[in-house]
Amino acid sequence: MHTQTSRHGAWYKWRLAVLLVPLAAVASCNMSELFKNSQTAQSNGGPDSGSKPETSLNGEQIEDAIQQISVLTQQAVQSAPPDYDKLLEAGKIAESLRPHFGELDPNALPLISQAFYNQACGYSVKKDLDKAFVALNESITLGFDDKKLMENDTDLDNLRGDKRYDDALERFELLAKEMLEKKIESYFASTSPFPFDFTLESVEGKTVSLKELQGSKVTIVDFWGTWCPPCRMEIPHFVALHKKYGDQGLQIIGINYERIEKEESITRIKEYSEDSGIAYPLVLGDEVTLNKVPDFRGYPTTLFLDGNGVVRALTVGYVSEEVLEGIIKRIMEKSGS
Repeated sequence: MHTQTSRHGAWYKWRLAVLLVPLAAVASCNMSELFKNSQTAQSNGGPDSGSKPETSLNGEQIEDAIQQISVLTQQAVQSAPPDYDKLLEAGKIAESLRPHFGELDPNALPLISQAFYNQACGYSVKKDLDKAFVALNESITLGFDDKKLMENDTDLDNLRGDKRYDDALERFELLAKEMLEKKIESYFASTSPFPFDFTLESVEGKTVSLKELQGSKVTIVDFWGTWCPPCRMEIPHFVALHKKYGDQGLQIIGINYERIEKEESITRIKEYSEDSGIAYPLVLGDEVTLNKVPDFRGYPTTLFLDGNGVVRALTVGYVSEEVLEGIIKRIMEKSGS
C-alpha cells in the first residue's frame, strides 16, 4: 500500500490532494439529486447518522473547508504509512459540507467523495467498521468511481467478508453507470471549445508540431510531470487506451513539465517512459504552450481534441480510466466512428 508501485494507498490518496476544484456555488439538478441521495444514505446509516445537524457555512467557509481537506490529505500522504488521523480529520470536514452538496459546482463532488473514501480507509484500518461502512456508502453516493481501487485497496481489508461490503459493491454497480455518464457529460458541458496547437521539442531532440502528431479522430494532450503523483496514476490508463484505440484514430501526446534542468528532464522522462510502457510521443513543455490553455489550474491537465484540432473536453486532476475512455468514445462517435 505504501510504495509507489502499489495499486492502492498513498499515491491514490494524492488524487484528492491535488485535484483543483472551482468553488462557484451554483445549484444544478444533478447536484440536487445527489443531495437527496445523500440524505437518503444518512437515513439508512450514513456518516454520523443520528448526530446533530451540520451548521450551515457561508461561501468563504466552504472554500476554506475544501482547502483544509486538500492540505490535510497532502500532509497525510507524506508519510508511509499515511497519517490516517489526518485523513479522518479531512473526512470530518467533508461531513461539514453536507448541507451544501446541492449548491456546489459539480466539479467539487469528486474531491468530497474521495475524502469520504479516505475516511472509510482510516476507519477500516482502525477497525471502526460501522463508521467505515457509512463513510464508504457516502463516497459511493457522491460518485466515487474507482472500482479497481475499492476492490484492491488493502486499507479496506477489514471490511471484506462483511455483508455490508458486498452491499456497498452492489450499490456501486447500480449507481456507477448513471454517474459515469453524468461525469463524462459534465466535462463536455464545462468546456468551451477552443483551438489548440503547439510546436515543441520531443525528448528525442526533434522539433514537432501537434498537426504532425495528432490522431485522425481524437487526440489527447496530457500536461504532466514525472514528479506529480496523480499524473503518474493516470499513465497506466493512457498506455492501455493508446493500445486499445490507437488503430482507431486515437493519438496521445504527453507534454512534460519537469521543474529541473533540460538534460536531466530528458533522462528522467525517458527512464520513466520505458519503465511505464509509454509508446506515444512525449515533448518538452514551455510557458507559451501552457498559456494556450484557458485558466490553467494544475497538473495533470488533459485536453481532448477532435480530428479538426478543437478541444472538446478538458479535465484537471486524476481521472479514472472509465471516464477517459468514455470521453474518447463520445468524440469518436461524433466524428462518425
